[in-house]
Amino acid sequence: MKFSIEKKISNFIENQFPRFYQEEGENFILFTKAYYEWMETTGNPIAEARKLLDYRDIDNTLDAFLQHFQTKYLYGIPFDVIINKRFLLKHILDVYRSKGSIQCYKLLFKLIYNEDVTVYLPSDDMLRISDGTWIQPKYLEINDTGNLNIFVGKKIVGVTSGTSAIVENVVKNPINQGIVCNFAISNVLPNGGTFTKGEKITIEGKTDSISISTAPVILGSLDHLNIVNGGQNFQVGDILKIAHYEPSNNQVISSGVDGRVRVTKLATAYGAVNFTINYGGFGYLPNSHVFVYNADGDTSGTGASFTTGNFSYVRSIKYNTDLICDYSSNAINSVYNFPGNLTANLSTPISSALRYTNTLFGSIATLNNIVSGNNYIKEPYVFVRSTQLSNTLPGTVSTSTSSNTVTGTGTNFTYYFSAGDVIAFQANSIAVDYQVIRNVDSDTSITLYGPPKYSNTVATFRAAPVTLTSNFANYDPTVIQNDNTIAGKNEIVVGTPSFGNNIVAEVTAIGSGKGYLDYELVKAYRLNALSTPAIASGGTAYSNNDALVFTGGIYTTPAAGYVTTDNAGVITAVVLTQTGSGFTSLPAISVKSTTGSNAVLTSSIVEYDTTNSIQGRVVKKAIGRDVGYWSTTQGFLNSDKYIQDSYFYQDYSYQIRTNITLDKYKNILYNTFHVAGSELFGDFYQTINESLLASVLYESNKPIIQVTSDSSIITADSTITVDALIDNEITVDITTILSDSTSVTSDSSFF
Repeated sequence: MKFSIEKKISNFIENQFPRFYQEEGENFILFTKAYYEWMETTGNPIAEARKLLDYRDIDNTLDAFLQHFQTKYLYGIPFDVIINKRFLLKHILDVYRSKGSIQCYKLLFKLIYNEDVTVYLPSDDMLRISDGTWIQPKYLEINDTGNLNIFVGKKIVGVTSGTSAIVENVVKNPINQGIVCNFAISNVLPNGGTFTKGEKITIEGKTDSISISTAPVILGSLDHLNIVNGGQNFQVGDILKIAHYEPSNNQVISSGVDGRVRVTKLATAYGAVNFTINYGGFGYLPNSHVFVYNADGDTSGTGASFTTGNFSYVRSIKYNTDLICDYSSNAINSVYNFPGNLTANLSTPISSALRYTNTLFGSIATLNNIVSGNNYIKEPYVFVRSTQLSNTLPGTVSTSTSSNTVTGTGTNFTYYFSAGDVIAFQANSIAVDYQVIRNVDSDTSITLYGPPKYSNTVATFRAAPVTLTSNFANYDPTVIQNDNTIAGKNEIVVGTPSFGNNIVAEVTAIGSGKGYLDYELVKAYRLNALSTPAIASGGTAYSNNDALVFTGGIYTTPAAGYVTTDNAGVITAVVLTQTGSGFTSLPAISVKSTTGSNAVLTSSIVEYDTTNSIQGRVVKKAIGRDVGYWSTTQGFLNSDKYIQDSYFYQDYSYQIRTNITLDKYKNILYNTFHVAGSELFGDFYQTINESLLASVLYESNKPIIQVTSDSSIITADSTITVDALIDNEITVDITTILSDSTSVTSDSSFF
């Protein structure tokens, strides 16, 4: 309850007397009122008694009472050091509530000394092995449905995968005259889970048909490259950037931008073949035959092979499984003797006379079981064929493992085959050998891309037509695709041989970039490499092949190299064997030598190291990732951190940085807000306030001092007044002023 107490009662005295006093004792009333007015003045009983409740308020209490407040609320803090005692007493509860925190000490010093302080925690700069925090931003590339903003801040769920995430933001980027839309995501669950490329994503709980039908689809982002050409002389850890523009001519060479990959595996190759799919074609079966033949003039390459992997654009097609050439001797009479219906005749539909089946055909998407082989000097011929074997054809053939030419007896090759067809040979009980025909020379001679596997002077042969091209023979119509290629014969798989050491075998994306297409062929270069050092000074007494030494700088992989010299040991050329990658600051370059000296080499950072590159096919997965980064340098040995000494650098020490010496406040903290088990340190610094305003003693548009001799010296012992300077208009052009051992040279006028 709040009481209202009148501060003055003298105003009420007159009304406290009976009426006759007012008529007969007016002087007595005035005397009494004057007495009470005196009692109400500061220091007298009524005045002080009426203020007793106010004295409970720290703002109104007597200075003498402050000592009692201090005894109760500020135990351990000397009262004489406090600048604003009332202010501290009013806010001391805030200090108690923040005890042990940085804010506690800042507030305490502000209240006691009216000083701003900095509290430093040595543990913040203490080296902690493997304690860095790695941040890896993630996102989803999706199609633009026109309502993407409604997903921001919401939890999304993959319709197929069930994986969930929080959408932090929507970003739209113009790329190649189109718009690429991204959801920046976080908190992907379950841990280690991922979305599925091509699935729809909806807001959690919205599973109705309208929400799903209008939901965006995950287009996928760069995950890694299938290497086509691994270059050479790379290092594990090299950072490569995928070129959107060809550095040599500034032409667009990829659909996406900003993709970055890290080299994770190297290989040594002596003509090893890297296979890649340029075009997957259509009409292929999982058991398709793969043929790899040496190119013309390549007699050393051996061992390269692969099998087909996954297929895309798979669909079921009904096709006829009979080969008409197997029944070429059948007479067309009352009965056809076709296998689908042996009694079929002229009145029987062809669909009833022949046999049909449904099979899944697709486009070649990946290659498996890749064997690179060795010693290839040219790109080999590569074919993939889905075939169907016929019965034995008329005649016999002679085959040899040392010749690409096959001769026949009683054969009619021109009737059954053309270039690119597959033929099968069988020598007695030996397994069937499939080969690709390069040229049909005559009815009795054909040329293959490579020699048969087996030699035999009397071998049978069969046709092996492409399944969807024709189920019959050369004279039958073929199935033509919209691009004028033959289904089952329209793939383009190339094999590029690599030579040398440190060839890139595997890379993984550290920055998925945006806008890349599945399986597109891209080129990547080392990012932020060093240019070949320029020779500012060749020095003397160096030797050929003295190694370069790179000191300092910030990089991902280091540079290396050597120098060449003339007969006098002067450096004439610099060779970089490794340009390094990921440089963000330049290192100092020196030459390792026991005799050489005075060489000066300079370099610069180039975005693309065009001396070497790799090529690969883009492989996309659902979640894209931006270039990650360490949020702290806590765990880096080469950072600005300190090893724990269990004294200053420890988890329980703190340092007060202020312009008050430690002895002035140490005991105060120990007796009040110092946390048990912690260690207090003080750091004294003096703040100097300098005025930004300077007084102008004299202003003139003329030179002040002039000495005719250029070697004249004015010493500190000489005195020249401003008046003398003005009166005599003494000026100087070049003057040296000596004071002790310090000289100051001025090329113009001075004060």
